[in-house]
Amino acid sequence: MRKGLTILFTIFLCLALCSCGKSERAENVDNLILSIGEVTLKSGEKIQEAEKAVTALEEADYKQLDQLPVLEGAKNEYLILQAHEIEKLIDSIKAGTIENEKTIKKARAAYDDSDDAVKEKVLNYSKLEKIEQDLSDLKIQNAIDAINRIGDISLENEISINEAKKAYRILNEAEKSQVTNYAVLSDAEKLLSDLKVQYATDAINNIGTVTLSSKEKIIDAQKLYSKLNTDERVAVANYDKLKEARKKLDELQKQEEDRIRQQAVAKMRTVTDKVQGITWYYPNSFPMYINSRSNVLPYIGKDNYSTWLRLRINYAGSRWVFFESVIFAVDGDNYYKTYDYFDVSRDNAGSMVGEYVDFNPTEEDIAMLKTIADSDETIVRFQGQDYYSDMTVSSTDKQAIKDVLAAYEVLSNP
Repeated sequence: MRKGLTILFTIFLCLALCSCGKSERAENVDNLILSIGEVTLKSGEKIQEAEKAVTALEEADYKQLDQLPVLEGAKNEYLILQAHEIEKLIDSIKAGTIENEKTIKKARAAYDDSDDAVKEKVLNYSKLEKIEQDLSDLKIQNAIDAINRIGDISLENEISINEAKKAYRILNEAEKSQVTNYAVLSDAEKLLSDLKVQYATDAINNIGTVTLSSKEKIIDAQKLYSKLNTDERVAVANYDKLKEARKKLDELQKQEEDRIRQQAVAKMRTVTDKVQGITWYYPNSFPMYINSRSNVLPYIGKDNYSTWLRLRINYAGSRWVFFESVIFAVDGDNYYKTYDYFDVSRDNAGSMVGEYVDFNPTEEDIAMLKTIADSDETIVRFQGQDYYSDMTVSSTDKQAIKDVLAAYEVLSNP
């Protein structure tokens, strides 16, 4: 019995001596390997760190490692887990269809980006190849079918040609070589290109002598030309005619605008203040008296040095409103202006009263006037504390606003 105990003690002593003989560097690396623990997809960094530490050891320390089998097992388990992830991604693809193309590409990228050791453990790789081939065959057939649907060549049929081009262009070179009817698409593209050039050429020739009524023809010709690619535009031999037509139309439109503005000035009623040296320009519909009728109208002042706009917002009625704000309901959009009591001038004659504000309009006020002039309906509400009064801006006053703004452009830019 004692002899057996002696043998056991001797073995224990030898093991203790061996353990005591392991270098600190070897001991640290063994502990680093053991720290990997249970292997998951997040263990890659720990495994790499342990491998790097093993590689850095000198041969004497390396020979003292006890946990190398643990590291190899962890590496293998990690590769298997990576392979399983790729397998699950492949298995999630039910068929090689266009709808699944993104997932197929994702599975392919996951496989291609993995190490060769991982690729060897992907057991369903042949399924991925089969799905990819099915998708490729489907895309090739889609291109062939799209080309067969082209039919007659016309501008109206351009959509079908573009669909065929799109179906063909998404193919890789190997797939394109299998599109047996590509010549049909190539010919259709050429015929369509020639047709678009001819349409643009004819549209330009159709402009004829340029007048103000030529605007629509010029726009149509420009639209057709703008849709051409660079090579097609070069083929439009009469493009210079289109440029000249645009230039001529611009000149005619400017002349017409000048004529309208000059006409607007001629339509103004003028009153000259010889003392102050100011000439006032009023539209013909501008009331002589503030209690004549409600209105919202601009007018113009001009002296030897400057030209300026004025705006009068005028309530007239049989009773006082004492308005403190004015609401402009312009085709459903509201604009607001508010005033203090002493901002508003008031007068009466007989049974009619008048309340008004008269001021230099801001840019926002001028923009509002333009909106009113172009509106279908504008209702102006003069709002007091106890009473209010509504008026609808007449078509005559809308035109008056336009005339004043046009005349202002002429007078301020002589």
